[in-house]
Amino acid sequence: MSAKTGKLIYHLTAINNFESIIRNGLCPRNKIKPNIDVADNEILNGRNKYNLLDYVPFHFFINTPFDGAVKKKYKTTDFIYICLEREIAKMNEFKIIPCHPLSNRLINYENILFDYDKGFDLIEWDKIDSDNRNYVDQDIKNACMAECLYKGVISCRIFSSISVKDVESFKKIDKILLKFGFISDKNKYTYHGEYSFFVDINPSWF
Repeated sequence: MSAKTGKLIYHLTAINNFESIIRNGLCPRNKIKPNIDVADNEILNGRNKYNLLDYVPFHFFINTPFDGAVKKKYKTTDFIYICLEREIAKMNEFKIIPCHPLSNRLINYENILFDYDKGFDLIEWDKIDSDNRNYVDQDIKNACMAECLYKGVISCRIFSSISVKDVESFKKIDKILLKFGFISDKNKYTYHGEYSFFVDINPSWF
């Protein structure tokens, strides 16, 4: 599927962070430190220069260079993807950075955060959707690191879905949702009225 025409954006996090996310919402780094922190300190310092620690970042497809690096570094950690519909992101005034936030491509911009439509058009989709998405090529790698960001805390009520790698991970998520009243003990497919996201198993994503 083309990343440009996709319907979702994706946030990778450790499954052990999920209970905190359900309790507090999906928070930017300056609001709450994750139970399992996968961020690189050097990158964090660069992001802080643009006040990006006030934002929650998403990517436009799964298995970006960031995802791959995190999964390789934390091989024993179970991860999940929190998915949002792009239309919901647009309605909620998410911003877009059209490539890696620390890329030289942005060096001449005073502000690297663009309104959704402008930022979307600035993304180099031809590089992302090319037949040869080779992350050794720095230009392709930078293009694939485009971000969609929200300033502040994201409520669980706008999540579209949660993707996990296997049945065991599904059961962990299920247990947390049951604990917080998102689903009924009698009918685990009847979700709380305000929260319509679902959980699915996608082993190929991990």
